[in-house]
Amino acid sequence: MTTRTLLRAVGLLAWAFAGVPALLGFGHDPGCMSLAGFATWGGSFAVFGFAFWKASARAGESLDGGRARVWLGLQSLAALVMLSRICTGFETSLLIVVGVELGLFLPMRLALTWLVLQSVALSQLAMLQMGTAAGLKWSIGALGFGAFAFTIAAIAGREAAARRELARTNAELEVAREHVASLTRDAERLRIARELHDLLGHDLAALHLNLEAAKHLAAGGAAAEPIARAQDVARGLLVDLRKAVSALHSDGAVDVADAVRAIAGAVKSPTIHLDVPAKLEIADGDRANAIVRCVQEIVTNSIKHAAASNLWIHLAANDSEIEIRAHDDGRAVGDVLPGRGLTGMRERLEGLRGELSFGHRASGTGFEVRGTLPRSAA
Repeated sequence: MTTRTLLRAVGLLAWAFAGVPALLGFGHDPGCMSLAGFATWGGSFAVFGFAFWKASARAGESLDGGRARVWLGLQSLAALVMLSRICTGFETSLLIVVGVELGLFLPMRLALTWLVLQSVALSQLAMLQMGTAAGLKWSIGALGFGAFAFTIAAIAGREAAARRELARTNAELEVAREHVASLTRDAERLRIARELHDLLGHDLAALHLNLEAAKHLAAGGAAAEPIARAQDVARGLLVDLRKAVSALHSDGAVDVADAVRAIAGAVKSPTIHLDVPAKLEIADGDRANAIVRCVQEIVTNSIKHAAASNLWIHLAANDSEIEIRAHDDGRAVGDVLPGRGLTGMRERLEGLRGELSFGHRASGTGFEVRGTLPRSAA
């Protein structure tokens, strides 16, 4: 059971129990409260339920503080209005629910201040409804339960935040590890190419020259033919070596789809949904590298900034163009100010005559990126 499901189940149960006594009382004796008073109570009851549902929508994930305060403020106000109209005692459970949310969603100092002010308002209303002595005694008991619930929720919320941060860090490390592994493979390939050229290349060239000299010295003798054959072999070896070194220096065709799958497989959160061809080979190493690096940056941005649960990546190509599309279900807050990651992606693609666009999704949730790149430099 997820944190959101558990919080909603318990919170809605408390909300329902808080309303049952008042509804039964009004149904049994309609004269116990004016119709306007009951309408105020009922409206506050409905507002609390709606605000709680909205606030708990992303429990277990990082939540935007400003949005959380609005929904929590509505809940506190609604519960206090209900308490001022009908003091059955069950309204306190709603304020305890708010205390749990304070511990989960808000910074500690703000949450404690909110809890104290809420408790003071609760005690004042209780004393007005029940009398000073009874109201004070009752509010002290309610404060104890509320403080306990708040403390447990605050501990759980901070542990959940630490787990999310650890998961983000691990995912970033996995992406970085894949990047380093790719760079290491490239560096090793170039090192082998240099070693072959520096060691064997010079020796084979010297052997060819010495055989050329020996052929002239043995001209017309019995050794001339074997020396000529040896020279042909040395010349062939030198040509093969140069081809091998050239192949190692060039990136060759890169299966971009396989590289993207490797990146996605290294990340546990967010869940990455891939829509890529079974095989997508790109002969131009710079273009293949640009595509792979862009996918790595998209994954890293989703991990670091979006607090997303899911990330969808689409990769397609035709004879003339390669396209990347990606979007997540993370939060969309404020204007998009491109940082070094997005700026680097744009510069990388535009340097190869490609394009990059990004922004919040039209639905209002999540972030989307679209990049295109010509398949060849021609």
